[in-house]
Amino acid sequence: MDARADRRRYPRRVRVWSGQVRVGGIAVDCAVSNESVEGLKLITETGILLRGETFVHLPDGTTRRCLVRWQRLNEVGVRLLD
Repeated sequence: MDARADRRRYPRRVRVWSGQVRVGGIAVDCAVSNESVEGLKLITETGILLRGETFVHLPDGTTRRCLVRWQRLNEVGVRLLD
């Protein structure tokens, strides 16, 4: 088992959703690769830098306010704020 998985408070569920994330006032396409009770893992285009609070628009029409917790190349972990 992955050592990081042992530290997680909530289990992750694999998801394959398309969505959009706000970057400097514009919406950029992304994919949601997994979710937990508190957050999402997003896959974005390489070179897009996300910081602080952002918004993720999901295919069901909802918009979620998020806080960027980490970013590695095109993978971004966000914590859901509402």
